[in-house]
Amino acid sequence: MTVTFDSLTLAEPDVKPVTTPKVKEVELVSGETKVNVSTKTKTGWQISCICTLAEYAALIAKCGYKKTLVINGTSHTNCAIKTWKEKEINPSTIEVTMTFVRDTTS
Repeated sequence: MTVTFDSLTLAEPDVKPVTTPKVKEVELVSGETKVNVSTKTKTGWQISCICTLAEYAALIAKCGYKKTLVINGTSHTNCAIKTWKEKEINPSTIEVTMTFVRDTTS
């Protein structure tokens, strides 16, 4: 599998699609529940990768920007890193797990 974010190739990527149905639930004073639903779903991706210190610095510099995420040749424009977790493998290698979301209003 090949994954790039703003032309930066992610090493050893593990990609998991994250689909979220759009449902708003409100509990009324009467005790009844009102549900508003949308036929659209929110799609994002949880991606883990292994980074050298240089790759880590390049990747973290992309936080706060909307860029193109390419997964196996399929481009997803206007994507941003929403969450970030990291785990040190050794002093020069870091495992980073990010959640990407896509701005679909553009």
